[in-house]
Amino acid sequence: ELIQKATFERKELLDKAQYARDKLQESGFCTTDSTTPIIGILTPSYDKAVLWAERLLDHNVYIVPVGYPAVSKRVPRLRLALSSSHSYREIDLLVSKLKSVSKENYQYSMPKKRRTSAEIVQLIEPRLSHPYSTDVILRALPFT
Repeated sequence: ELIQKATFERKELLDKAQYARDKLQESGFCTTDSTTPIIGILTPSYDKAVLWAERLLDHNVYIVPVGYPAVSKRVPRLRLALSSSHSYREIDLLVSKLKSVSKENYQYSMPKKRRTSAEIVQLIEPRLSHPYSTDVILRALPFT
């Protein structure tokens, strides 16, 4: 019932998702063919997906890398889940930061090791709890 009443909010969210897909594709990224606010951003390898996610975390952007067996070995990706609270400006910032961190010559300041889920939670929780934070934190949803 609530979903049916929220037609404006649903349309706005789907418009933002299409905007994000368009901006990502204009920037040279391939996305999955979904029409939902969950957007798969294809990566050259699962290792690159993890590396880009780690680098984005350094920029206060949390996004989940997804690989085999959740998806085919041929199509690893980053999984972006937009919400209605994300602004067009935040989507633009995400695309800009993703372009930056995906470059081979990107200067990386975080340790080059895979973090556990618990370590990632410890990194992002303080940022999420600060009421006046201007950080852009885009949450991606894992498979359910």
